Order: sequence, then C-alpha cells, then structure tokens
Amino acid sequence: MIHQNNVQTLVKLQKMIKKGTVPIFDIDGVLLDATHRQVNNPDGSLNLSAYLENNTPDNIKKDTALPMTMLAAWCTYKRIKYAVATARVFCKDTETHLRGLGVRPDIVISRRDNGDRRPDHVLKHDGLLAHFTESERKRLLLIDDNFDNCKAAIQTGARAMLIAFDGH
Repeated sequence: MIHQNNVQTLVKLQKMIKKGTVPIFDIDGVLLDATHRQVNNPDGSLNLSAYLENNTPDNIKKDTALPMTMLAAWCTYKRIKYAVATARVFCKDTETHLRGLGVRPDIVISRRDNGDRRPDHVLKHDGLLAHFTESERKRLLLIDDNFDNCKAAIQTGARAMLIAFDGH
C-alpha cells in the first residue's frame, strides 16, 4: 500500500502515464476527502443510504482535494486520457466541483442513480468491462483506496494501485 502524500508516488505515476498507462482515479479517498459527510454502520462499513442522503450540493462543495487531484489535473492539462471510477452518483455538483479543481475525465464510471446499490467493487468491475476493450484494459491502472476494488480491476485484466487513505 502506498500513501498518496508521498511525492515519489506522484512522480512514479506521472512517469507511468507518460509511457502509456491510462489512470482510473477513484474519487472518495483518492481525489477528494468527503469524510465530513460519511456515516458508518456499527460494523465499520459505509452506510450507503446515509451517504447518499448527505450527497447535497452544499456538502459536495465542502469535499476537499487530496494530493492525487494534482495528477488528475495534470492529465487534463496535458490532454492525456483518463477516467474516474466512483461509487458516487456522478451528479452535476460533483462534476462542477472536480472541474473547479482542474479534473475533467474522459470517462466516468459511477452509479446511475441513488437506486443503484451495487457494491463498489462490482460497480467498478462492470464499468471497466463496459468502457474498455480487453486490450485497452491491459494499459489501465485503477488508483483506489479499497482493496476489493483493486482486486476487481485486476480480474478484468487491468492493473491496480492501493492508496492509503486515513479517512475511512
């Protein structure tokens, strides 16, 4: 596991991207810290219903950028293809907030609506298969803070990097 505050991690990823790796950034815990609106179940897992209820425009504006956001913004600036894969419903407010940080992904893998209750790893697995061919998936690198999501990406033929996030 790598911590994203490590400058060497960002430099290593930038070099990989320059050589053709296509990054897929998770949002919560990788690009943004949204723990201010996170509610956990007694077992420590995310209470998805409460999280979705807290998914308001005002709360989304309070999500703070994490260091990996700089790498995504660099990809935007350099016009390098990349994606985000998130358990969020990628609403207009999330899009606007990310755009304000310079993050404009080419592809978004997300929940369709608040009724989409697939587990995060299933959502990302299905999204990678739907948006990328088998040969394209060999160039993908999912950057995520959840081990199960990384395993799901590897099952599709992509690579994955587990990033430590202390907020969950």
